[in-house]
Amino acid sequence: MEKAWSKLNVNYMNTDGGWSSQAFKVMTDMPQMRYQTKDFKPEALHEMIRGYDTEQYPMMGACINEYASLVTGHAYTILGAIILKKDGKDVRLYKMRNPWGTE
Repeated sequence: MEKAWSKLNVNYMNTDGGWSSQAFKVMTDMPQMRYQTKDFKPEALHEMIRGYDTEQYPMMGACINEYASLVTGHAYTILGAIILKKDGKDVRLYKMRNPWGTE
């Protein structure tokens, strides 16, 4: 989608900044929603993403503040969410893709 968006805007330089949801809306004319993780308890956010994954909704995320090895101001594709058990406790995991990554 990023390459198509840049072509629509002539080149990558014209697409610096903004929200990935804007590109998605313009290119697909499908409804889009934007959430901030600070507005949700971790359990509720995870359940919401798992539900969207079940419905096969395309999902994107961005890191606004530095966290773990995520790049600040960078967009990621959210591929899904699962719950694993470790020592009797739930561990919530997200599968994400970095379109600029090499791993």
